[in-house]
Amino acid sequence: MIRLKEHLSWSQYSLWKTSKRQYYKKYSLGEESKPNKFFNKGKELGLYLQALNENEDEVDSQTLAQSISTDPLLWQIGQMVPTLDVMEDKLETEISGIKTLSFVDSVNLENTEFLEYKTGKVDPKGNDAWDQDKVEEHGQLLFYALSYYIKSGRDSVPKGMLVWIETIEENVNDELGNFSHTVLKYTGRVEMFLREFLVAELVDFEKDLLKTVKEIEEYEYNELEVA
Repeated sequence: MIRLKEHLSWSQYSLWKTSKRQYYKKYSLGEESKPNKFFNKGKELGLYLQALNENEDEVDSQTLAQSISTDPLLWQIGQMVPTLDVMEDKLETEISGIKTLSFVDSVNLENTEFLEYKTGKVDPKGNDAWDQDKVEEHGQLLFYALSYYIKSGRDSVPKGMLVWIETIEENVNDELGNFSHTVLKYTGRVEMFLREFLVAELVDFEKDLLKTVKEIEEYEYNELEVA
């Protein structure tokens, strides 16, 4: 199997499901996608929450927020978003011989509860970026839950929670009052969705993950033979 990384990650699995060609270009040819403002907004929030968690008794949270972002609502969001014992948990496990790697936003010490933070905006039709149905269908939470389940020796099924932090795009004008660019800002709205898992669905997801790995191996082999 040709990958730039030793482990299988959620991003690899998800990209394969979305576009086999893009997967090949990224993980076999090394063509990296460029970060965008949506990615950077989520990274900004994660950086703040992690720094706050690690230095809670040593820093002023509002000053810390101002040092990370010009968005005045970052500090407010930090007061609303829950955190658990460990931030940015490096989760490594092996699923039927396949090594996996995840960085989970927040998890408790027992690995029985984890959090996933998502920023996102309401679409043009007024639909929320996240709701309970979307959370129930989101494979990333299954990927993490399966990994923790395997890590526990298949003894403990964790619970997950997706925390949605709403953002909005605002136009920015230049000194002459003409449109310059758009920026993402927090609205102050935070929604939380609990996701519980059954052993049966974790087993089914594990089967699909292994099937996907086989598909990746065969596809990359064919691409190399043609070349």
